[in-house]
Amino acid sequence: MTLPRLRTGAEDSQWVEIEGVVHSVVESNITTTLEVAMDSGTIDAATVRQPGVDYRPLVDRWVHIRGNAGAIFNANRQLIGARLFFPGLEAVTAIGPSPGNTFDRPVQPVSSLLQFNPASSSPHHVHVRGAVTLYWPGRTVCIRNSTDGLCAETSQNSAVAAGSVIDLAGFTTLNGFKPALEDAVFQSFPGNGSTAASPIAITPEQAMQGDRDSELVSIDGRLIGRDQAASDPTLILSSGKFVFRVFLPHDLADAAVYAIPIGSTLRIAGICSVQVDAQETLKGYGFAQVSHFSILLRSPHDVVVLQTPSWWTAARIGLVLLFTLAVTAAGFVWVIVLRKRVEQQTRELRQSRELYRHMAQHDMLTGLPTRALLHDRLQIALNRAGRFHKCVALLMLDLDRFKQINDSLGHDAGDLVLQITAERLASSIRKTDSVARLGGDEFVVILNDLADQSLAEQVAAKIVAALSEPIRIGKIHVPISVSVGVCTFFDDTVDAEVLLKRVDAAMYRAKQCGRSCFQVFTSDMLAPDLNSTPPA
Repeated sequence: MTLPRLRTGAEDSQWVEIEGVVHSVVESNITTTLEVAMDSGTIDAATVRQPGVDYRPLVDRWVHIRGNAGAIFNANRQLIGARLFFPGLEAVTAIGPSPGNTFDRPVQPVSSLLQFNPASSSPHHVHVRGAVTLYWPGRTVCIRNSTDGLCAETSQNSAVAAGSVIDLAGFTTLNGFKPALEDAVFQSFPGNGSTAASPIAITPEQAMQGDRDSELVSIDGRLIGRDQAASDPTLILSSGKFVFRVFLPHDLADAAVYAIPIGSTLRIAGICSVQVDAQETLKGYGFAQVSHFSILLRSPHDVVVLQTPSWWTAARIGLVLLFTLAVTAAGFVWVIVLRKRVEQQTRELRQSRELYRHMAQHDMLTGLPTRALLHDRLQIALNRAGRFHKCVALLMLDLDRFKQINDSLGHDAGDLVLQITAERLASSIRKTDSVARLGGDEFVVILNDLADQSLAEQVAAKIVAALSEPIRIGKIHVPISVSVGVCTFFDDTVDAEVLLKRVDAAMYRAKQCGRSCFQVFTSDMLAPDLNSTPPA
């Protein structure tokens, strides 16, 4: 089966046989995949990974593989390729003798690669040797022998120093203007030294001729942009009428390189990578036409700043003048609006202060005054009672069995009960009176300027009745009740804390009397009762 036939999808799921040279073996936790180079391209042949079965000896072997053809689709269900699924090593047949260790074969000159030679058209590994000019671990290694440069794609991560001589084995392919190797492996050449190659200074015009493709060069240019969103961070340089890109992998990059000011003049040293213009080549006379070139950096040290741009450009001088005029005009305008802004900020500050004061003195759940504000209002009520000889009453309320509501219906229901209680209390008293929340389910009401004590009892009865109406929570009606203590006074001779203790004792007596009622304070309520426990 040919690769073009498999790519049509006509043989999808059929049992077929392919032949080609194994270029690489890729293993995962589940599968083993062979990359097989056929006459018209490469195809992946996959099988389930089997413990103890090693497919690596098949690399560089001519093989026949039998398996099921499989089509490759994209997300739109469009056919974009083909692959093969084979059952195991028993479905693979190696043809001919093993080519042996590539490094034992004679070294080929780089200049001889891909040259037409009727006596030699082997699709197998080639063996070349040269000094390392660039090494991106796990991606690319470039070498140069006495006459030519060559770059190879490799997944090898072995440590290798620039300038050291290595033996390189791989499959010949065309990468742009010159031959390259893919699926390559390398090893150090025994007994070689390490001499770093010196880059050859070239111009963009010379780079576009293609003669320096895959060789170590240096070139000058002006930085006009950068692209850090690319797979490899990129500098964009111009020189004359030419624009070219400079690449350095993320793992070798240095932030300082990408902080160089735009407009700087740089000297770049790296591997020249020339690309072919396929359309122009078709129009030519059998010779490759260069489209563009780029530079592959070895390290951040390959970038040398020759000159940084002057800050004082004509455009910036104009901007400075415009800025000066704008600042002057803004100064005049600012003088006019300054007073209004100060007044506005003062007003907002005053409003914020009032808001914070209100938040500090009022309960967040019910909006009622807290204990601190209650003491202030109670002291004012005491002073008014002493000055005008009016009756003032203090009522303390406590919801009956409120803990059971929290335990059975949850705290959200309890919060709703407290909010409705606060609303009913506020509607049961006059606007001149005050109601506050002490905390939990306890509330205090201050009744000002009463004609006599009986009015306080009437208000207490009204509150008991108002708070005895069930509260609807969801689909149920929750019965509630309240116990109220009442304490009245006519002058300011009594301390506020004493009044709170008295009204608390009266409320306690109301709970002892069966709840849902009120009790007026009498002196006997302060006698300790050691045999009783306050009900909830």
